[in-house]
This record gives sequence, C-alpha cells and structure tokens, in this order.
Amino acid sequence: MEAFKLTQRSLLGWFACIFGFTSVALGQAIPVSTRNATLQLGAGYTHFQPDYGPINFSGFTVYGDLDLIFHVGIEAEMHRSFNNHTDIGENTYLIGPRGYYIVKHHLKFYGKGMIGRGTFDYQKPYFTPASPSYMTFAAGGGLDVDVARHVSIRALDYEYQIWTNFPLHNSVVSKDHLTPGLLTIGAAYRF
Repeated sequence: MEAFKLTQRSLLGWFACIFGFTSVALGQAIPVSTRNATLQLGAGYTHFQPDYGPINFSGFTVYGDLDLIFHVGIEAEMHRSFNNHTDIGENTYLIGPRGYYIVKHHLKFYGKGMIGRGTFDYQKPYFTPASPSYMTFAAGGGLDVDVARHVSIRALDYEYQIWTNFPLHNSVVSKDHLTPGLLTIGAAYRF
C-alpha cells in the first residue's frame, strides 16, 4: 500500500510538472512570432544636383535600415558619385534616426534626419590633390514598397544636404554652405 501511495503522488507530481511546463513553453512561443525589429540592406541609383556648377550627375547609394518598434529606426548610407566628366565628385557618409509609417502592410513612408561627412573630389590637376571633407547634415524622406517576403523596392528617396564651411561659391542657401539634392531609387533585401 505504501509503495502505491508514493507512486500515485509521484504521478500527480509528474503531471503537474508536465502541464506546468507546457503552458510556459507555449507562452515562450508567442514572442517568436512577433517581430520587434527589421533590418534591410540595399543599393540604388542616385541622381545628384550638386549645387556646384550647372551640371547634374549620377552615382550610387548603399544603405542599411534598422526599423525598431513604435515606428522609429536608424538609417546609415553612403552616396558616391561616378567619374562623370564634370571634374568634380560629391560623396557622403551619413547616419541618423528615421521615422516610418506603414500603409496596408506593404507601403512604408519614411522621413529621416542625418549627420556625417561629405567629401568633395576635384579631378583636374590644377586643383588641390586632396579631397577635402565637410560636416554634412541631411533631411529627407521617401517610400519603400515590399514586393516579396524579403525584397523591398525603394521607389523614391529624396535627400537635401547642407555641407558646412564650404569655400565661397554660388550656393542657394548661403555662400559658405554647399546644398546638394539627391534623388535615389533602389532595392533592398530584408532580414
């Protein structure tokens, strides 16, 4: 009889443990199905309005977005201009916060504010051989369209930059700031 009571108590204990751990295990599965952050890495074609001379030129952009919860994220990007027979090049390396708003699960409108460095390349030999760099601020926004589970198209991205302490020229804003505008289209892989 005594052995049977121990076995009965043991069985009740085991059932309690199994059912107790089952509810905990099911509770742990819920956060896995919800996504707290999204990372996407992409590249695109960029059209530059350089604010230095009358000629526009082209280049490319590489970017990464980390979208966190509550419609807030971070963007880092690099813009590079092609060697385009204009004898100048503008390149920027920027990072900053971004806010986004999702419409119908596949349209993502966003705005961003960024800070970083801009380098101005002179290609003619009578200019300085070094590429001077300037503190750069940028504001912009655009639209990303999710076209597949892991693919996002950057349908439009516009960015207005201010390069501080640029040597005297005929800028729109002032004579000591360079103010280029950049328009980018591209694609990204979302993790």
